[in-house]
This record gives sequence, structure tokens and C-alpha cells, in this order.
Amino acid sequence: MRLRMAALKTGAQHQRRHELMQIVSLGALANALGATELQLVEAPEWQLEEVHAFSAMTAETGSDEAVRTLLTNLMRERRTPLGALLPLTARLNTAERVAMLPELMQLDGPVPEATLEIAGDSIGALPLSALAASPASSAIRANVEAAAGTDDNLRRNAVPILEQILPRVGLLLDQAGARALLAQIKSWGLSPAEPVLDMLHFNAALTLETTP
Repeated sequence: MRLRMAALKTGAQHQRRHELMQIVSLGALANALGATELQLVEAPEWQLEEVHAFSAMTAETGSDEAVRTLLTNLMRERRTPLGALLPLTARLNTAERVAMLPELMQLDGPVPEATLEIAGDSIGALPLSALAASPASSAIRANVEAAAGTDDNLRRNAVPILEQILPRVGLLLDQAGARALLAQIKSWGLSPAEPVLDMLHFNAALTLETTP
């Protein structure tokens, strides 16, 4: 059985569907349709505007297995807005969130806002390899080279973009990753003294104290 959400024509219809998802549990919906929770989340067909509501309903009322299954399917569907993952990832433990961060970086935009929000208290755990081939990685290099160049217009445009990307990446990377990225940025021509690199420097310099 496959859950299929038919396209609606009016805003009022969408609002009514969202309201129903706020008061009906995933289990109750499955029972009404003569299905199981897993059948509803295994391969649903939905309109993009309904993903957030269905995700929130599943996160609030679904079983752990249903939550993880839906999350896997949403991440496989590359057009899914990453914001729709947030309620589901709140049900994961720290190790599970850390494990999914590299894939999230590939799905996120040049400014990894969703990845940072999903990471929550798991910041500082991302290796530099997870940044490679992500939109953030290519944006960092392009704008670092522009900021380090001689074209004043390109430099003025690049710095605000780096101010959006680098502090977030600095929070996500582990210490080794922060140090390696700083070395790369220096090799691309940007001075290590640039204020835009402050979060990366802070991360790179952190030391952990252990109690004997």
C-alpha cells in the first residue's frame, strides 16, 4: 500500500489538511486506511507543500521505526526541503545525527543553515572530508579566491558571502577539519588574519580538559 496525497486546489483545502495532521496521529491514520505506520511512510507520494505537515505528524506520533524510515526516504528524495527533516531528526540520538551530517552537507545549500540546525548539540563533529564536493565547499573556494584577488568589486561581493558560510562551517567541523580548512584557505591566497576566519581559528585552537 502506498500513501498518496492528492493535489489540492485552494489554500483553504491545504489549511484543512494541515489542521487534520495536527490532530490525527500516524497510527490513527494508518488504522483508518487499513494499513500500518510503516506502509504509510515507506514510499509515500506527496505534494511538496504537504511534506512539512506529514513529517511533523510522524515525528510527534509515529514509532521510532516509522520516524527513521520516513527520514531515510525523505533524504533519498533530493527535492525534499531540508526543513522538513528537522522534526524527525529531533527524535534521533546524538550518534545518529552525527552520522547523517555528511549527507546533509551534500544536500544543503552553500550556507549550511539546515545542517547546523539539525546538528544541534553535535556541532564540532564533522570531518573535512564531509565538506568536500558540497555546495559549501565550492562556494568557500570561489569566494576566498575572489576575496583574495585584486578586483575590488569581486572582493566586496565575496566577503559578505564568506561571513555567512565560514562561521557556520567553523561550528560544524571538528578541530582537525578546522585546521585543515584554514590551511587550504591560506593556500588560496586569503590572509589568516581576516576576521571572517575567526570561528575557524577559535575551533582550531580549542583544547579539551579531562578530569583525572
